[in-house]
Amino acid sequence: MRAWRLLHRAWFCSSTTAASSTSQSKGVEGFWMVQANGPRAGLCFEPQLFPDAPNHASFPRAVLRPGERYEQRIQYRFRRW
Repeated sequence: MRAWRLLHRAWFCSSTTAASSTSQSKGVEGFWMVQANGPRAGLCFEPQLFPDAPNHASFPRAVLRPGERYEQRIQYRFRRW
């Protein structure tokens, strides 16, 4: 998997069972490289803005006002090594 910088924050979730395992290591430019192994192994990316933005004045505004529009595009590229 190759990571592309889309947002400042992206949550990563992995699911492991007794029959699967997940390993991770620090990759290029500080991205985490994740490898899911075994049956039923999986991962989930949840890109989002700063989740705690309403509580921090220094964070970018993450609230839409009436009439404002928000658009986001996400592109994932996966490659076998």
